[in-house]
Amino acid sequence: MGMRILCYHEIAEPLAGDFARQLDHFARSGYEFLSLSRALAERDRKSMVVSFDDGDHTLCEFAQPVLDERNIKAIIYLTTDYVLQRSTYRSKKPLRAVTWDQLGRWLEAGHEIGGHSHTHANFTACSDDELFDEMGRSAEVVRRELGIEMRHFAYPWGQHDGRTRSLLAGLSQWQTAATIDRGVNDIGTDRLLLKRDVIDPDMDLRKVRAKMFLGSQPWLYQMQKSFGRRLRSPR
Repeated sequence: MGMRILCYHEIAEPLAGDFARQLDHFARSGYEFLSLSRALAERDRKSMVVSFDDGDHTLCEFAQPVLDERNIKAIIYLTTDYVLQRSTYRSKKPLRAVTWDQLGRWLEAGHEIGGHSHTHANFTACSDDELFDEMGRSAEVVRRELGIEMRHFAYPWGQHDGRTRSLLAGLSQWQTAATIDRGVNDIGTDRLLLKRDVIDPDMDLRKVRAKMFLGSQPWLYQMQKSFGRRLRSPR
């Protein structure tokens, strides 16, 4: 039991069908799709939350129709300067960003928007003042453009440490913060360390099942992470 959170980025038009098949697979596997806010309040259920990072145009153009057809409520963790600059400029392959009009329709459909900083900065490399600015400007821009107060946050690139979490905890606006560490979020999971399973829409279902299984076995996942770090370390 517990809540799993899927983390996607872009959903290119040719992959919208694959994205749909993944969602249908999870529904057949017994997961109940809930919005993040509702799932947090009901963490004793076997629930699934769909999240997206950054905010490129494909999320509203190609992912939202798939979600709305299934009555699945998702959350976009939005990098606000991407929308202002009309480009996901810090991505490996920058894409056109969503527009405020698209995000307005996203909210009208019952979906959520969370913070992902203003410029997608690496929080562990920022000073305290820079962190406050990244979070504050993000909230200010969304408040101005969409008239809402964001409550949920996701660390850019999944980068966080004790200092960043402490600063975030001191800001009453943010109720949760999400990582990209895989796993189940149960009643004891720290709300500032929510786990998410990063999934690509072009993954076949066998690989999706393997990734989800790995995330459900903390000891095995940590062993894989440690092995990966050793492979990447300079020799």
